[in-house]
Amino acid sequence: MDKKQKRITAVAIIIISLVIIVILILTMTGSGGISIQDIKNNPEKYLDKTITLTASYSGASNGYLIQEDFFGNTEGIKVEIGEDVDISMLLHGREYHWTGTVVQITDNDNTYLRFVVQEIETLYEDDGRHDTSKLIGTWKLIESSEDYGINKIWIFYENNSLKISSSPDWGSYMVDADKMYFNPFTPFTDPYAMSYTYYFTENDTKLTIDENAERDLIRVYVRQ
Repeated sequence: MDKKQKRITAVAIIIISLVIIVILILTMTGSGGISIQDIKNNPEKYLDKTITLTASYSGASNGYLIQEDFFGNTEGIKVEIGEDVDISMLLHGREYHWTGTVVQITDNDNTYLRFVVQEIETLYEDDGRHDTSKLIGTWKLIESSEDYGINKIWIFYENNSLKISSSPDWGSYMVDADKMYFNPFTPFTDPYAMSYTYYFTENDTKLTIDENAERDLIRVYVRQ
């Protein structure tokens, strides 16, 4: 390749790179080119229509979808997740495909948009890493590295809720591969506040929860 061809190739690469950067800067888009920014700027295009967008989830204020641009600037919209929607994969701060309807809410003379979710999909194919089916049911503590008698019964439910014998409140949980995330107050506001490694043995009838490997805090439960 002579010098002229090299210069042409270099210029072409620079132009293509600039075009890509401009697109990233000017748009915060999800699936199908839909952005939260465009929804807010032109709500008449999206009201009461079912759309799919790609955005990160924040549990703050009962749920918020966030998209981020090239410079880290964010745009968000309030989200409402129906009780029949599968949230077993949902993690604070992680990006998902969201399918739902944009609605307009008026509250005390204040008008704002809300995204009512009908379906949530991961951005990767390994949905099995969020499988909670083995956990569903009642588990009784049989062994502990410390005195965990007050936590002797854990009951996992299909709707990602969790009841612990020592707590008067309901908790919420989700799993990601061998990690279990648990928040005892507001569902998925910050599941990293309590996270455990867990695994099954004896034909999935024994559940071991490793709360802190460095401190050797381990509890073993059996299915009831």
